[in-house]
Amino acid sequence: MREKNRLLKIGLTVALLIVAAFSCKALSYLIDNVFLNRLLNFVRSFIYIGLVAAWGVSANRRVVQSQVRLILNWVSLIMLFWLTVR
Repeated sequence: MREKNRLLKIGLTVALLIVAAFSCKALSYLIDNVFLNRLLNFVRSFIYIGLVAAWGVSANRRVVQSQVRLILNWVSLIMLFWLTVR
């Protein structure tokens, strides 16, 4: 039961972060202030980078096979690089 509650909390947290990122995108279209627009875009990118980093750490901890773990680590690093360059 504890494991189910923990997984439910993690899932809800991820879902709320995704909703927050979409809200930042929607609000950035509605706001004319340049500073707030840039701030919302920065927050949205930071949320996505955090989610990808958390996925990479989770995959690194859970995957047992070394070759698959190496590939997933590279995938997460490339995704993080792409999100920061974007």
